[in-house]
Amino acid sequence: MMSMKGHSWPCIGIMLYSSHYYYGYIMLMIRRVYKIVLLFGLNLLFLFVGLLIRAVPFAGRSKKTHWAVRGMMFWARASCFVMGIRIQTSGFQRRPTGVFVVSNHSSYTDIPVLGSMIPTVFLSKQEVSSWFLFGRLARLGGTVFVKRESKTSTLTAVREAGERLVEGTNIVIFPEGTTDDGRQLKEFKSSFFAIPLETAALVLPVSIYYSHVDGVSTALSPDNEMAWHDNRDLFGHFWNLLSKKRIDVKLHFSQVVGLRDGSPIKDRKQFALITRQSVQEGLDMLKTRHQ
Repeated sequence: MMSMKGHSWPCIGIMLYSSHYYYGYIMLMIRRVYKIVLLFGLNLLFLFVGLLIRAVPFAGRSKKTHWAVRGMMFWARASCFVMGIRIQTSGFQRRPTGVFVVSNHSSYTDIPVLGSMIPTVFLSKQEVSSWFLFGRLARLGGTVFVKRESKTSTLTAVREAGERLVEGTNIVIFPEGTTDDGRQLKEFKSSFFAIPLETAALVLPVSIYYSHVDGVSTALSPDNEMAWHDNRDLFGHFWNLLSKKRIDVKLHFSQVVGLRDGSPIKDRKQFALITRQSVQEGLDMLKTRHQ
């Protein structure tokens, strides 16, 4: 009998471990489904709001854009809350309107993160317009889409973005042209820096750093799971993100640069280099401070 009891303890241990494992798995699935339902409802709500704004007969484009931008700011803040994204800012606090905002880009979550802090429209690649639900929401939010491989599309986007800046609307671009791995900043493409040159708009460099995921420093992870880059599957990455309880993001706003402050910027390539340096310095500072 003693022998049988002795052999029963491993079985009990395995059963307890299995119960704990399945309980954790069920809670994880509940968290994911809960977030999906909230995000889907949130997107439907603001899609309806966007359609209402478009339908207002007595307002001009500038006024509608202003309303849409404010609506998207509420959408971004609510999305960050649902996703468990907590944002801490530092640096330059005075943010004038009609600013050309330039940032590093490691994930699609950069959009609600920046959108929650700055009332703005985005300049985005054309593929985003076809994304389920979000693409329609982005169009209603005033996003300027561009086919990067098309010179005609680029020129059209430069003109549209310039018009928004002149109207006093902020514009956000990700001049790396694609997402990075969250560790190494890529070279900035200079094409769209023609916009602040032609409009004399101020440029606000912003550095985004995802410092911790569920309390664990991303610097300790061999592969930054927040970064969506290379050929990572969008659904798989998003599905993993839904399992996280808390994502800590640090934003650093560097000093604005541009033609108004008398800086000797001569062309868009020089503009891109100076701005990239500011973004890199902000990133280095955030990584040193929050590792």
